Amino acid sequence: MKRSVKITALLIVAIMIFACLPFTSSASDDIIKEGLAAYYDGANNSNGMQDMSANVWRDLSGNGLHFEVETDSKTYWKKNAFHSDRHRIYFNDGVLDVVNANTYTIEMAFGEMEFYGTDWLTLVASDNDEFSMFIRVQDGLDQLEYKYNDNNRDRPLCTNGKDLVNNSTLAVTFELTDEVKICKIYIDGALVAQGVPVVANIANSLFFGHENEKRSWQGDVHAFRFYSRVLSEEEIKHNSAVDDDKYRSGNEYTPEQLATDTAEIETRPVVNYNPGDVITVADFSDAATCNKAIAYDNRNVELEMDDSGALKVTVTGVNPYFYIPIDRTSSFDGDVFSTLIFTYKTNTIDDEIGKIYFSTTYQEVYFTDNVADLFLEEAAEYTDCEINMREDNYNDTWKNDIIMLRIDLCENADGSANGQTYWFKSVKARYDEPTPVTTEAPTEPATEPKTEAAQPADTEPAAPIDTKAPVTKPVDEPAKSNAGLIIGIICGVAAAAAAAAVIVAVLKKKKK
Repeated sequence: MKRSVKITALLIVAIMIFACLPFTSSASDDIIKEGLAAYYDGANNSNGMQDMSANVWRDLSGNGLHFEVETDSKTYWKKNAFHSDRHRIYFNDGVLDVVNANTYTIEMAFGEMEFYGTDWLTLVASDNDEFSMFIRVQDGLDQLEYKYNDNNRDRPLCTNGKDLVNNSTLAVTFELTDEVKICKIYIDGALVAQGVPVVANIANSLFFGHENEKRSWQGDVHAFRFYSRVLSEEEIKHNSAVDDDKYRSGNEYTPEQLATDTAEIETRPVVNYNPGDVITVADFSDAATCNKAIAYDNRNVELEMDDSGALKVTVTGVNPYFYIPIDRTSSFDGDVFSTLIFTYKTNTIDDEIGKIYFSTTYQEVYFTDNVADLFLEEAAEYTDCEINMREDNYNDTWKNDIIMLRIDLCENADGSANGQTYWFKSVKARYDEPTPVTTEAPTEPATEPKTEAAQPADTEPAAPIDTKAPVTKPVDEPAKSNAGLIIGIICGVAAAAAAAAVIVAVLKKKKK
């Protein structure tokens, strides 16, 4: 009997020692799968393993929407995150079908972050600025905003943005139907803002992070999830809890092979061009290209595909413009292709000067600073209009990949519309060698020193006067770190107490 008691006491002591050792439980990947269109896991970047040298972030939804990432000494993989430091990374264009739809959910799980930007902190955005999840920090603000489709004045926004996003899971739901029109922002499953959408997005690309010092941040990106439906509040809370356990608790996670697709990332072929080469930017004899142009957020114009195989553009109001359809697969190098060629015809023109606005990757100035004059003369038959964008743009910004072209058309001298009509057959770009730079020293300064243009009034809404207290994270949420350690300590103390009681009982029996 005494021997049995001793063995029991020793076993309890062993259990006590084991319980007191630091331990973590095993995290799972039990996220909501229904409607999952794309899933990027920062702890499982290669579908079954975390490859610290990966240059592709694989989509775990099974839809094959993988995308390339660039790594260096500041932007790199960690055990459970992609650490982004003032760098722009583009998603696969396949996610545009999700974010430009009438119903969707996007979830972004972030870790610890540092914010450097002085104007906006760009979390996720598009090149044409038709999608932007950002924190407005200019003029002392700290305001989380979701801008969908250009200048929507009904966007969801809330104060205390940096604290809300840091080490949290941000979710946005968008629903635009005949019955429901609402867009919501959640932080860790708690609703913090909502707005009423009028139109859906027309994003031409999607990226996270930003290299511009006025918009930059660094930090850990744990996950991105894109759903083709609106998740309920309970589903968003569930996914946030999974993120807490998997990324922020300290619990171990073993990457699982979730997707079964074998799709490989598609890369554009490298082509060596020569001076004089011409590429087609937009061929309007193609119905799909015309339909893309028609679908954009054009202003005061009517677009249709003409029977002759051209894009017919009819002016219907003041300040008319339309977009040339360019996406990430059809963008081109502005450092190589400097001359645009418009094949067009038109009827009577009162003012021959229009404008060409453009967007580039890694641009350092505002969109409205990227502009050149467009001279369209009266032409009863199709003719070519050539514009040297390297020489004629106002601010020497025609460089890097050209990813958007907007054509602001001519109108009457008094600003009224008169049914002016244009027909565009195509837009092409030609490789012209740069004009040799002369070595003559100028006798007078060419221009006054330039300063960056102020943000136009119509590009961002005025900040609302916020009389409410700042939105903060729910205070009753469980701690996001050291959960396993805390549980281990509690269990260890309990086991120690039980073991001590048994040992005391054994000693008392010995005394008897």
